[in-house]
Amino acid sequence: MKLYELDIELQKLDEAFKQYAEEHAGDMTNFPYVDFKELLEEQRTEKLLDLGAWWKSIQAESKAFKDEMEVMREKKARLDRKAANVEKFLLEFLKQGEKIHDTRVALSWRKSQTVEETKDFDINTLDDGYKNEKITVAMDKALIKKAMKVGKEFEGIKLVDHERLQIK
Repeated sequence: MKLYELDIELQKLDEAFKQYAEEHAGDMTNFPYVDFKELLEEQRTEKLLDLGAWWKSIQAESKAFKDEMEVMREKKARLDRKAANVEKFLLEFLKQGEKIHDTRVALSWRKSQTVEETKDFDINTLDDGYKNEKITVAMDKALIKKAMKVGKEFEGIKLVDHERLQIK
């Protein structure tokens, strides 16, 4: 039986239980479905525990992937640094305009252009069409939370209490 089906059946049994109690002046000794109700509650508990264990397994696998990704990021960063050092070494010893190659690699130079600012550059002298303006504004939720906990109020902002499932 599925978890939601167990809850429906248990709810029906609770209603029958209440009705039986009303009809028998609160005497529940002969309620016919006590064993069945206990069995459904055990199944429900087992299913919830299984779901909790599955959640823990998923979380552990996710953490393992995260940890492995961090290891791979670090490895990539080391390789990037190593490649940059080798490139710097090549730039130092390969003469400008020199071209050499074999079946593994071809080394040569190509021309390119970049725009660079000089020390007397002033952004305000550029027409707006030549500018990119980037502004990012966001609230500092951690700071706002601290302020609200000591009594400060902000219009349109409230603290909301949540119940979080804890699985260990």
